[in-house]
Amino acid sequence: MVPPPFFVHNPINAVTTKFVRTSTNKMRCPIFCVAWTPEGRRLVTGASSGEFTLWNGLTFNFETILQAHDSPVRCMVWSHTDQWMVTGDHAGFVKYWQSNMNNVKMFQAHKEPLRGIRWANKQTKSS
Repeated sequence: MVPPPFFVHNPINAVTTKFVRTSTNKMRCPIFCVAWTPEGRRLVTGASSGEFTLWNGLTFNFETILQAHDSPVRCMVWSHTDQWMVTGDHAGFVKYWQSNMNNVKMFQAHKEPLRGIRWANKQTKSS
């Protein structure tokens, strides 16, 4: 059996067919984005309450809850170097985070909700 990355042009091979588990933290609310931490041991979720929940990737128990944004967290992505995470919210704000979840910088990128965010390609040079 070949893993899903070998079927880039046929995404149906990566569809799950078995429900495994559901987990909830103290406050039940919709989750808009999910990202594994760089070391792959924890999962970060962004909620409609503006909170991050850090989950243990083995037991799926929540480890900590952090108020990250004032509006719903809509997108998050780790940098190519795994040192930074960038998040965007429903109010158009972008925040930079260190891998220890310290907020470093915040600015309003748009007046509309952010729906996706990503880092530039590693090989892209700025002039």
